[in-house]
Amino acid sequence: MANLLTYTTEQEFKTHFMDNFVAKSPIFTHDGIAVEFWESDFEHAFYDRSAKSWNAPKSTFSIQRAIRMDFIIDMLTDPTLVAYQGFNKATSLNDNESRSVVLISEMLLLVIRHSAPSSARFKTMFIIDNPYTLKRITSNPVWINNWK
Repeated sequence: MANLLTYTTEQEFKTHFMDNFVAKSPIFTHDGIAVEFWESDFEHAFYDRSAKSWNAPKSTFSIQRAIRMDFIIDMLTDPTLVAYQGFNKATSLNDNESRSVVLISEMLLLVIRHSAPSSARFKTMFIIDNPYTLKRITSNPVWINNWK
């Protein structure tokens, strides 16, 4: 498993993301899905919302998310981690085009969104902050590759 990153500035974390994810994109999952990373993904994945609403802007850099950045690779490549269907908050429905992977030991959720049979885009990674959220995620249907 990856180690926690020890950078101290937001710019150091962003440089790490650019060098290790965006520049090396795509990164392949254990089952052959090519996952693309874009520069704009940094702001979405490593910032917290200014308010509790799911559609509030993300405006605060999250060092707690950022130090766990390298776990993304493990979560994509570990075949023992269960992938669940994502949940679309706007429609309140499960979404098999979104694939959510939970790393219980770190209470992390990784989400990628499929766009074609063998490709996806990184959407976000966040810390699961309560047992209710973990239960909701792990009670979603297991993700099935319907693209094949």
